[in-house]
Amino acid sequence: MDARIRQGWIAVLLLAAGCRTNAPARNAQTRSGLEIGIGGGASTAAGDESGITAIVNNLTTEPLLFPAGDGRLAPLLADSWTSSPDGLSVTLQLRAATFHDGTPLTADVVRPVLERRLPRILGPAFADIQHITADDEHHLTFALKRRTNFLLEALDGAIAKPGAPTVGTG
Repeated sequence: MDARIRQGWIAVLLLAAGCRTNAPARNAQTRSGLEIGIGGGASTAAGDESGITAIVNNLTTEPLLFPAGDGRLAPLLADSWTSSPDGLSVTLQLRAATFHDGTPLTADVVRPVLERRLPRILGPAFADIQHITADDEHHLTFALKRRTNFLLEALDGAIAKPGAPTVGTG
């Protein structure tokens, strides 16, 4: 490393080490509320959620299933799920829930959300799904072409009301 560059870095480090303030905290006794530091800034052009968008989505939307502390899937918007003996059918029972705007969470609302999302999440494994059926208000059935170990894990994405990405049940 060039000696001038090395000296410059040493100067920067020394200045940074000497930076501190003895100023009192501003409005320390009158402040109330919650401050959240947000990293990553605004959403990227690729559509990845980061920053405030991710926080809003985490607070307002919930997944059907989520990985519990022990790493196993646990129900959230889904009350339970069952698989057929041959493994070619998985049925989710949805819990009674409403979106923030009062719209009920039903299988007819969740089905198109999953049909749009699952191809992106599962990639080539989406070909294992023959179709998704809303059997009634609270039951979704996945008909499979062959057994898959990936379907349930793919259901841990947040469910927002179609057409209103920040309207959820959380």
